[in-house]
Amino acid sequence: MAATKKMRQQLCTCFKNASKSFGVLPEKAKQVPQLCNVNVPVPIDPNIDCSKIN
Repeated sequence: MAATKKMRQQLCTCFKNASKSFGVLPEKAKQVPQLCNVNVPVPIDPNIDCSKIN
């Protein structure tokens, strides 16, 4: 899904922007990967600095 550092950073930024746009509750969003049984290669956190994703 996000095989490179750049792709993971872009995914992180997308998650952050989407959560702001849709008014997503951070604590609920963090549960989605577990509930859907998927591995998300970046943290789902509106306060994360996406430039620090490796």
